[in-house]
Amino acid sequence: MVKPTVFFEKLKFIVIIQLLFYLVSADFCMAQQSLTAINTSIFQNFSSLTTAQIAILPTGWRIGSDWNAGLTQTTLSAGNVGTGILNGSSTGGCYNFAEGITGSSVERSLGFLNSSSYTTPNSITYSFVNNTGSTINQLNVSWLYEKYRSGSRAWDWTFFHGPTSNPSIQVAGGSMSYVADAANTTIYAPAQSTAKHLEITGLSIAPGTTYFLRWTLTGNAGSTNGQALAIDEVEILPLATQLCVGNNLQITPSNTPSSWSSSNSTIASVNGSGLITAQNPGAVNITYTSGNSYSLYEDFNNYDTNPSAGVFGFNMASTNSSIISGIYQNTANGNWIVNWNASFGNVVHQTQFGNQFTYIEFTNNAPTLYLNSLSLEAWHQHCPC
Repeated sequence: MVKPTVFFEKLKFIVIIQLLFYLVSADFCMAQQSLTAINTSIFQNFSSLTTAQIAILPTGWRIGSDWNAGLTQTTLSAGNVGTGILNGSSTGGCYNFAEGITGSSVERSLGFLNSSSYTTPNSITYSFVNNTGSTINQLNVSWLYEKYRSGSRAWDWTFFHGPTSNPSIQVAGGSMSYVADAANTTIYAPAQSTAKHLEITGLSIAPGTTYFLRWTLTGNAGSTNGQALAIDEVEILPLATQLCVGNNLQITPSNTPSSWSSSNSTIASVNGSGLITAQNPGAVNITYTSGNSYSLYEDFNNYDTNPSAGVFGFNMASTNSSIISGIYQNTANGNWIVNWNASFGNVVHQTQFGNQFTYIEFTNNAPTLYLNSLSLEAWHQHCPC
């Protein structure tokens, strides 16, 4: 039996056990991308931009801070060697950058070169629809920031996510700052790159819900003397984080990890393919290595496997801030026993609905402790396993 976590909302208490993990192919389309597999990542390297100057963005991607009003194509292309190479006077715009010769390289990235005519800030916004059939509780997002040309102004990338088309929840770990260079003339071949990895926890992206990610590039007090900056190799791993003891969870990153490990295999074990098995309640760090080493934080808690005979503590606040504490028990014969540290009332209503929750109501028939006409409602979430 695990001690329940109690949340107060309209005098409810909910027993919720969470498993928390730390921790894109695209068609040509103007809609959000459909995520269809939970615990399996998608990968986007922008190779579908091909060598076109005006290139159609992959599914789900748009240029602009608001996805709904965003553009669906680049305006320019350039490489870092050979014909079509960037230079100190390259035109500002949204670029289809090439690692190599722009007319032939399949290694592409999406970004910006700002100028007096192409002003800052500029954003790349991505949108997906959760069609996995599960609630997404966590997103692991990895990508590269790339630099193709120097610029004598400082620039900053910032990262945002959220449920609206102009996502506004900033994650500091997704930021990247570029100091001002001496001139605009240095071309980097290969492009300079910095890897980023975020583990966005505490989400509740229900099936059928749309969600957004945004990368914004901003110049320091101006737009001229831009640096040629891009994002590339974006990996998005949606996770459903509820797992019962004894059950398995397969984690499948796009880039196959070379190794997996568990800090305590008696709590949770993991095999060489990323199959995690919850052994006992507790917490453990699971790490995989795939270019960079990332930790997955696992909080394994045991669900009550027999809620019909469960005993749960509760702690509910009344309208005048007094506290009611005690034990809430469903006996084997279906009768409810409620023991609290002050006697004022009985269970007067009981019903069950669905297979998820049990509902009871407490009413104070003989007011004491200044809890006049007290009516409390409580929900207990049953084991989903």
